[in-house]
Amino acid sequence: MKRLVLCTCLVGLLAPAPALGFAGNFDYVGHMRGNPNAFVGFFVGNTSSGHRKVAGFTVSQIPYTCRDAPDDVTAGWRFDPKMRVKSDRTFFGTGPWTGLPLDPSGLVRGKLHRGGIATGEFKLNGELAGPGTHCHTHLQDWRATRQQSP
Repeated sequence: MKRLVLCTCLVGLLAPAPALGFAGNFDYVGHMRGNPNAFVGFFVGNTSSGHRKVAGFTVSQIPYTCRDAPDDVTAGWRFDPKMRVKSDRTFFGTGPWTGLPLDPSGLVRGKLHRGGIATGEFKLNGELAGPGTHCHTHLQDWRATRQQSP
C-alpha cells in the first residue's frame, strides 16, 4: 500500500505543467530569464484585511544540479507560503515547495511593476531528483505578465 501511495504521488509530480495550472488560469504567467521553456505562474489576491498577497507561486521545467544524482529539470513545484505585497509592491517568502513525498524548500522574491509586469527571483533546494537527493536550482530570475480576464 505504501508503494502505491508513493507511486501515485510521483506520477502527480511528473505530470505535465498544464496539470499544475499552466493552462492560463494564473493571474501572472511568465518564464525564467534566458529559458523560455521554464514557466512561472502565480495568483494575486487580497487578504481578509484588504492587503494584497501573492499565492500559488508555481514553477515548471527549471534546471537543477545535484551532488548525488544526475542534473535534470523540475516537473512542477508550488511555493506553499502566501506572500504579502508591501506598499513598495514587493513580496518575499521562504519556506517549503509542494511536491510530496519530496521536501524542497527555498525562497521567492518579486515586485509587481506598473503596466502588468512582475519580476523577481526564486530558488529551490532539496530532494528535486527523488527521495534522499541533494539538489538545487541556483537563484533564478523570472519575469511574468498579468493575464487578461476572460
